[in-house]
Amino acid sequence: MPEYAALITVMILERPMCVACVAVKAAMDIPSVDGYLERISAMVDVHRLPTERCRVCGSVGATVAIGRD
Repeated sequence: MPEYAALITVMILERPMCVACVAVKAAMDIPSVDGYLERISAMVDVHRLPTERCRVCGSVGATVAIGRD
């Protein structure tokens, strides 16, 4: 569903988030979010940051973000 791809893109464009927070906010499971992230990365630069702070829950670990140059 394209609306989920758009929703996830907007969420991680605003700020780096962990995949768990993306899943909760999008009301999806983590494997589905990962699948959409793969599709989104074909169109825009999706960064998987291994030790960044999630701007939603505050945990430090793997996050995803859209690259802005």
